[in-house]
Amino acid sequence: MQVIYYDSNSVLKTLNLQQNKSKNFHIEFIEALNPCKILAGNTEFILDQYDIVISKHFQNVKVIGQTNPVIRWYAVELKYPAPLNQYLVADNALIHDLMNIKNQKVNYIVFRNLDNQICHSYLNSLELIINQSDHDQYFTFQAQGITGLLFTELLHKHREKIGKSVSRFPSNDVKYASRDSQSGAIMTYLVVNNGNVTL
Repeated sequence: MQVIYYDSNSVLKTLNLQQNKSKNFHIEFIEALNPCKILAGNTEFILDQYDIVISKHFQNVKVIGQTNPVIRWYAVELKYPAPLNQYLVADNALIHDLMNIKNQKVNYIVFRNLDNQICHSYLNSLELIINQSDHDQYFTFQAQGITGLLFTELLHKHREKIGKSVSRFPSNDVKYASRDSQSGAIMTYLVVNNGNVTL
């Protein structure tokens, strides 16, 4: 687990991780500390202060902003609960769909309208735990607990928070995905194709 602060004109490099071969679920968060522009693949979008982007892995994402630091980036390894329970994912299909992404494309969900700073406070707490020098037997439990609470808050009234027009939902196996992911994948397709689609 790690936290990195990025200045403007920084690029988040692809991580060489082995999470697919383990029983862990790798998740990454970007939190905008100041308004900035994100270039992810061919997609460009604006983040306001405290907006959060979650993904399984970011690849060569470029950050452009006026003040430093612009964002903080979290990489977290979570143990799969057995069975996969409500504690970690708040029993929300969006997170299940994100966990089940099989491709290596840049898929992400943008959360906006987080003005109450609850998510910001959870990320502050998560950073404090990650940066402790002694990771004892309680470290994973604490980090996983805070991440679960963060998921819960992000997904609370999530339809008012998710920026579907700027998120990039996975389109593989969308037939079996949740309705939120299906509608998000449709919006992703429309944005990528500039609205030039047939019935």
